[in-house]
Amino acid sequence: PNISCRREFRREMTNQVVDFQLFDRDSRLVARGTAVLLDYSPHGAKIGHVRFEEGFWPDSDFSVKMKITGGEFEGVQAHGLPLRFATTSASLAIRFDALYVKL
Repeated sequence: PNISCRREFRREMTNQVVDFQLFDRDSRLVARGTAVLLDYSPHGAKIGHVRFEEGFWPDSDFSVKMKITGGEFEGVQAHGLPLRFATTSASLAIRFDALYVKL
């Protein structure tokens, strides 16, 4: 097998505040809160400084929905699946399955 060592797209660094929601495999809301969008590419993103307003990290499969709440990208929404997360640094890497932009 051939394993690529380079990303398909370069990540762009940012510091945007996002609202996020976590859903279980049955699409039920299990947690929500705010975070900071640290970087993004057309394929995914990394959020950090996660603060839960309700719920906590699920103990089974989950999906993520986030919406940028300010700046030039306000209103952009993304849905995806977690690639990896670290409770110690309160960060989450997400692979997008949908990206919504209101023009």
